[in-house]
Amino acid sequence: MRKGGLEAWALAGLLLVHVVLGVYWSVVIPIWEAHDEDGHWFFVRLIATEHRLPRPGERSISPNDEMHQPPLYYILAAIPVSFVELSDNLMPHYNPYMWWGPEQGGFNRVVHDPVAESWPYHGTVLAIHLARWVSVLLGGLTLVFTFLTARDLAPEEPWVRWGATLTVAFWPQFRFMTAVINNDNLLTAAMAAVSWLLVRLATARRARLLCVPALAVATGVAVTSKLNGLAVLPAVVLVGFSWAVVALRRPWARAALVAGGATFVLAAVTPALLYGRSLAALSSSRLAAVAWVATYAARLQSVLQWERMRPQVVLPAVSAALRALWAAFGWNNVSLPEPTFKAAAAWGAVGLVGLVAWLGRRPGRTRAAAVAALALVFVAMVGGALLYFARAGSTNLQGRYFLCLLPASGTLLSLGWNALLPGRLRALAWVTVAATLAILAVVTPDLYIAPVYASPAAMNEEGTSALAPVRATFSGFAELEAYGVADRIVDPGGTLDLTLRWKVLARTRIDYTLAVQVFGPGRKLLGEVHRYPGQGAYATTTWQPGWRFEEIVKVPVSTDAGESQMAWVEVSYYYRISKGTTMVRDSAGHPLGAALRLGDIKVRGVSQGAAPPPAPALWFGSSLGLAAADMHLSQAAGRQEVVVAVHWVALDRPPADYTVSVQVRDASDRIMVQADAQPRQNSYPTSFWEPAEVIDDAYTLDLPADLRDGDYSIYVCLYEPRTMERLAVRDGGGTALANGEAVLGTLTVERGQLELRAAKGIADRSW
Repeated sequence: MRKGGLEAWALAGLLLVHVVLGVYWSVVIPIWEAHDEDGHWFFVRLIATEHRLPRPGERSISPNDEMHQPPLYYILAAIPVSFVELSDNLMPHYNPYMWWGPEQGGFNRVVHDPVAESWPYHGTVLAIHLARWVSVLLGGLTLVFTFLTARDLAPEEPWVRWGATLTVAFWPQFRFMTAVINNDNLLTAAMAAVSWLLVRLATARRARLLCVPALAVATGVAVTSKLNGLAVLPAVVLVGFSWAVVALRRPWARAALVAGGATFVLAAVTPALLYGRSLAALSSSRLAAVAWVATYAARLQSVLQWERMRPQVVLPAVSAALRALWAAFGWNNVSLPEPTFKAAAAWGAVGLVGLVAWLGRRPGRTRAAAVAALALVFVAMVGGALLYFARAGSTNLQGRYFLCLLPASGTLLSLGWNALLPGRLRALAWVTVAATLAILAVVTPDLYIAPVYASPAAMNEEGTSALAPVRATFSGFAELEAYGVADRIVDPGGTLDLTLRWKVLARTRIDYTLAVQVFGPGRKLLGEVHRYPGQGAYATTTWQPGWRFEEIVKVPVSTDAGESQMAWVEVSYYYRISKGTTMVRDSAGHPLGAALRLGDIKVRGVSQGAAPPPAPALWFGSSLGLAAADMHLSQAAGRQEVVVAVHWVALDRPPADYTVSVQVRDASDRIMVQADAQPRQNSYPTSFWEPAEVIDDAYTLDLPADLRDGDYSIYVCLYEPRTMERLAVRDGGGTALANGEAVLGTLTVERGQLELRAAKGIADRSW
């Protein structure tokens, strides 16, 4: 078999692999889980069911409406859809919390019912997959035109065409886009055809007569595929004019120009009518037309002034677009690991260096002209995307705007790599690149896409030992069996990782929102997450009764408090539309209110650790110290009070929650009054204290009205409440004090007058 025949069979095999991968990706990707796919679907559905184009000003029910787009892609996609019965009228069930953040509200734009969307497909689900498979076929055309472009650019270098075609075929974003409903697929195929015809126009003399009209048709398809296809028009016209000036000297060129001109005119009729129709939709009245023109004139003026084209604005946007061009799945919220992008960027940079080196070898006028034509198209499309970016006023430059340039850029970079690699290494290098990308194309759907949309796996009753049991029910449809906190101490601006183990009691008719909130002193809200359960992917309307599942909620916590404080977590369910809440009951059925309060956590203060801790004046056990104590007298309701302000310092993490006892005793060691509590009025247990942390604390003792004259000692001690065992006490010099207690000061009562004196070394300490 001749070499050309072998290549044809190899290309056919690659196309078969492409179709298999395309169908595989399209099945794994849940319906409507591609950027604006719901808007594209409603355009296809309108044509398939009503056999007409959108009326001027008509919009779909999708918040991502695409009815303003040129219709050619949607007409093609509607052909197989028109044979499907769509009486089920399945509509997207949107997840309103997706934009909360991928780790919070879920990656899914739509709530999915596994039963309705599973195989065998029927109704709307079947129609969506058929429309997706039209995209798969268009992707096959893109590969064919990419192969032809690279072959005509470097016919004697087989690895240029195979390197380009294999790179495009297994490029992650190409794999994703050709598996979903999106008009970028037709634009990409049309731009691949334009690239091939431009190269052929420059390099194949005998075929030029047919290239000109074919180029006109391909350009017409591009501009009727998507709005940004208009950007290619100036480049094609400029290349065609340049070629005409050179070719007019040859008699056959005149026939080509006549045929091409006629085809351009015919090819321009349909786009002109369609864009005129779109203009009519935007300006259905004279007043609306004037307003529309004025708005776009103002935007054009801002573009021409380059107000948004500053490097600090454009460069981050371009960087984000290149990342998205590599891999931006879902609604641009699912991607591949960062190292894969860095490898792709390095591959592109080396290929660009090689292309410059290839041009430096003076490859010949025709090839240089072909590369220049591709580069001109590349600049035109990139420039069009940047102008749209500037006009839209957005900081987000979509990577899919550049997908249509993948065939041309893949060809040029393949040419560059081929120029750098020695002949013996070319086959090995391209086989390695293609194999790596192919493996990535095979594993990506199951490894990176499917898991983010999957409902949580059902669990058995085991595996709760690491979690704290709860057994609280929420309005009869959910039971929180247990919960766990990864770390009960959170930095300001940090994240609380909360594990919740649920048992499904019943499926609901409405979607309840799970709310996890963190409150601080005074019930100040420090952080919250609102989403559907199962990280957004398991709405209560799709629950399977009897299932047990776990989910992790990552709650961002913020505070402006200087000191550390105790906080707590509350879990609740509510209906987003009516704001109605559910009733929480304990295991015995007793009502607990609208929310379930879980265990305490600590939120560090913003000033914690800002200054070195003071040296303790007293040591309690091995982990706690008392730096100073300030005492003063006050009156409340006609009674005298002693207020003892204690400044603790943690030397280590205390192993238990100790109780502080402050006592006033007479000369016979009889307790006259005492105050026992955990620090900060039982709100800051010692087990949450950290090394070098300073804690301000206070205790108030109401003095008896009949207190006799004399001296009274004020003692302090710490004890473990379960065993009543006191911590050993040492003074600053290391001497142990008797009975596990220390004297903070003396209260003297004389003829109704009270005087406080602090013990030596306790007061007048500053830091």
